[in-house]
Amino acid sequence: MIISTPIGVKMVTSTKYENCEVIIGETKTLIYLIKLSEMEFDVILGMDWLSAYSAHVNCSEKIIIFKIKGISEFIFEGIKANMKY
Repeated sequence: MIISTPIGVKMVTSTKYENCEVIIGETKTLIYLIKLSEMEFDVILGMDWLSAYSAHVNCSEKIIIFKIKGISEFIFEGIKANMKY
């Protein structure tokens, strides 16, 4: 399997982990993860997963709003560091 990373590097991998539990707040979801070697990321949640869980990403506020059918809307809030670019 060929994977394109967020930094534009293409990698070949054959290792994936199915039915991994991801907990966001009190909501549990299942995801399959693909092993990437030598990356600075713990986990990358792709567009397919984000769209499946109706996630709305607000980068400037560092929040993700989840609007999953059958569940009350909830917000994941990231750590807000005072970084200047």
